[in-house]
Amino acid sequence: MARARVYNDNVHPHRELFKGTQIEIHAGGYVDMDFEDALLFEGQFFPMIKNAGGQQCPTSYKRLRVVALDKVTPAEVPLVCHATGQKVATTEELAALNREHEHLLHDDAKEQVKEMREKDEEIEALKAKLAALEVPKNKGGRPRKNPEAASA
Repeated sequence: MARARVYNDNVHPHRELFKGTQIEIHAGGYVDMDFEDALLFEGQFFPMIKNAGGQQCPTSYKRLRVVALDKVTPAEVPLVCHATGQKVATTEELAALNREHEHLLHDDAKEQVKEMREKDEEIEALKAKLAALEVPKNKGGRPRKNPEAASA
């Protein structure tokens, strides 16, 4: 499993309960943990403590930074057609399978699919209009003199 280091970039120590254990990171210090746990620890809710003036107390700032120690490889998530359970390699194949098994959807889902297709068509039409309106860029400089204009 990949390891990571969680740094505390605050000038105050950080104390927080994570998965049933109290973790304390001194100011400018760090703690080693699994990469997935480090990301969860960094994103975990930490309550904001306010002082008498209603401002956030500097000791409650959560200024953590996660640095991976090992090479992290993302998990390969297969594309699966939920109607048949068949795994596919590309999104195009998945879209084809979804169109093939569209009759299995309930009425609300069919309406949503129809609306999404209409919006996709509308977006494509707007992109085509935008491409047609594209004007060549001005290269700058002085404008040319109009030879047809009357000279004074």
